Amino acid sequence: MHDVGLDTDELGTLTVEGQSVAELVQQYGAPLWIMSARTLRHNLETITGAFRQLNPRNRIVYASKANPAPAVISTLVRQGAMVDVASLGHAVLAERAGVAPDRVVANGNCKSPAYLRWAIDAQVAMVNVDSLDELDQLISLLRPTDGEVKVALRLATDLERHHDDQSMFTSELETKFGLTDADVLRAADLIAQTSGIRLVGLHHHLGFTAYDSAYNAELDIRRRRRVVEQLVAIATELHRSRGITLEVFNYGGGYRVKTDTGYGPGAVRSLPEIDAVADATAGYTARLLAEAGLPEVEIWAEPGGYIVSNAAVFVARVGVRKSAYVRDEQRQWLFLEDTSAYHFVRRLMVDVYHPAVAATKMTEPCTERVHIAGATCAPDEVTPPVAMPTLTHGDLIALLDQGAYCESVSTEYCALPLPPTVMVDGHTTHVIRRRRTVEDIATGYLLPDGPPAEVASGR
Repeated sequence: MHDVGLDTDELGTLTVEGQSVAELVQQYGAPLWIMSARTLRHNLETITGAFRQLNPRNRIVYASKANPAPAVISTLVRQGAMVDVASLGHAVLAERAGVAPDRVVANGNCKSPAYLRWAIDAQVAMVNVDSLDELDQLISLLRPTDGEVKVALRLATDLERHHDDQSMFTSELETKFGLTDADVLRAADLIAQTSGIRLVGLHHHLGFTAYDSAYNAELDIRRRRRVVEQLVAIATELHRSRGITLEVFNYGGGYRVKTDTGYGPGAVRSLPEIDAVADATAGYTARLLAEAGLPEVEIWAEPGGYIVSNAAVFVARVGVRKSAYVRDEQRQWLFLEDTSAYHFVRRLMVDVYHPAVAATKMTEPCTERVHIAGATCAPDEVTPPVAMPTLTHGDLIALLDQGAYCESVSTEYCALPLPPTVMVDGHTTHVIRRRRTVEDIATGYLLPDGPPAEVASGR
C-alpha cells in the first residue's frame, strides 16, 4: 500500500505493522496518531544508502523539526543518524532521546544566547551560522576555557542563479535565511581572526520548493544542482583567496518519499527518486570539486519529511453526518469527533494533502463523495472531497502522511486537546506522547485577581 507499514486485514480494517487500527483505538482512544517504527527505519536506510553509495563518509542528519518526539529521534539515532535541532527546546528533546552532543547540528536563524551557550558547552558537531550578527553573538559568548566550536556558514539562495525559474526567482522565503556570498567571505575572515572557533563547512537548505513555487521532479533537480554550483563557487573562492579548505557541505533537506497518492500542496506526484536527488547534490558536488582541483568533502543531508512523513497515520472517529445543499449540489458532510485540521494545521496553511481512507471498511465499495471536516468553529476540512463507503457514527477514518509537520505544528483551537501518539514496532506498542486533556488546557490559563463568580455572572 502507501508505505511499508500499512496493510489491510481479513476484516477489511487498516493495519499498521499488522496491528489493527480499530484495536489500537479501542485501547488508546480516538483521535490517535499511530507511528510505524519499521517505516522510520526503512526510510532512513533508503536515504542513507542513496548518499553513502556515492561516498561512505556522507552523513544523514535527521531534521527533528519535522517530528521532535524523543522516541522518533532515538529510533533513528540507533540506526546511525545524526540529529539537527532548530531551538533549545529541540536540543532538550534530543538530550532526552539520549543523543550524544557530538551527533547534533545546531540550526536556526535566530539562536538565543542560551541556545548558543548550550551549543558551545555541549560541543555539538556543528553550529550552522545564519547571519553576521549571529556570528558576532557566538564569538562574544566564547570563553578561553571553551573547546573549539565548529561552524558551517549558511548561504542564502543566490536567486540570480534561478533567473529563468520565475517562481524561485521571486521567492520571498529564500530571502529570510542565510548569508550572501559576500557576507560569507566577511564571516570567514572574522572566524580566522578568532580563537576557539573554526570554519568547517558550508550549509544551504533549499527545502521542499513545492510550497511557494511551481514544482516537479525536473525543477527540483535543477534547483538543487544550482545550489551545488553556488556552494562550490564559494568554496573555490575561499580556497583561492583565503587558503581555507572546507570539510563539509550540508545541503539541508526538502526530500520527500514518492507515493502512489501524491504529497504536499496539490498532491504532488512528480517527485524525484532519492537516488537522483543524491546524485544531484553529493554526486554533482564531487564532480565539480574535482574539476576545480579541490579535495572531496563530506556531504551532510538533513531530511525530515522524507523519513517521517509516511511513517504515521491519524485515526479519528466519525461523529455526525450532514447533508446540505450548495447551490444545486447536495453535499455530504462527515464531521470528526474531538479533532480538526487544526491538529495538523499545515493542511490549512499550505494545503498539504493527507489521503483519507475508511479505516474499518477498507474493502467496501466507495459509493459516495463526501467532505470530511472537524469539530471547530471554522472551515477545517481535513482532506479534499473524497469517495468513501457509506460511513456512520463510530466508523473510523485514517489520514495518511501524518508523520511530518503534523504533531509538531499543531494548535488546540476550540480547546480540542492534542491527541496522543502510539509507536508500533512489530508486536509491541508504546505511547510516545500522552493525550492532552481539557484540564491541561485550562490549567495553562490564569485569572486576574478578583472573584471569578463576579466575572462569570457579568457583574
